[in-house]
Amino acid sequence: MKSFSIEQFAPLIAECSVIGEQKTEEILHFLKAKNCSVIESIRILMEIQNISLPTAKQIVHKSKAWAEHEAYFDSIHDHLEKLSKIEE
Repeated sequence: MKSFSIEQFAPLIAECSVIGEQKTEEILHFLKAKNCSVIESIRILMEIQNISLPTAKQIVHKSKAWAEHEAYFDSIHDHLEKLSKIEE
């Protein structure tokens, strides 16, 4: 897994700020076009909008920008829930 530092995304964050922090879909489309991963998009959105991880995750996973991956995200979530129940 590659290391992640929010500082490395400072130029993207600055560009997103120009888009406007409330224009979430535009920001997510921009980040995806810049080859940001889902995880990077979540982290950057948290930084820009000062929101929690669960909130950012939900926004990204339900966004139009990442809509083609929604079924995949749901399957990962379901799998993790099953694993957590096995460990209980």
